[in-house]
Amino acid sequence: MKTWPLITLLFLTGCVSAPKGETARLNSNLTFEETVTLINEYTQTCWTREASMSSDQIRTRQSASNGKVTFVIGRNNTDIPFMPFANIHVLNPENSQVLISIEEGKVTMTDPWEVDRKLSNWLKGNKTCI
Repeated sequence: MKTWPLITLLFLTGCVSAPKGETARLNSNLTFEETVTLINEYTQTCWTREASMSSDQIRTRQSASNGKVTFVIGRNNTDIPFMPFANIHVLNPENSQVLISIEEGKVTMTDPWEVDRKLSNWLKGNKTCI
């Protein structure tokens, strides 16, 4: 009987797996500010959504410090705390090209969001959410 709370928690969390280290690295030919603006636009347009009967709410949190902006994408519902499944770090190395470091977990047991592929397309000008 004590396993029901654990099973319920696993069902409610949807098997999200948190990022466990860098999974991809991209370079941007845009300026640091343009890159941050583009990624912010992309995360808001393509990933942020409200909860529905068939899906969880997806939110993006953004923070900045010392030449680095981090976007954290995660699932969130009123009964489940924010659960990150991807981090995007935009780094501005001195005298160098803007670097994007991606750490991606899984949204479900078998479903990575392919953050690197999708973001790479946006950096090349293909602004679809696929």
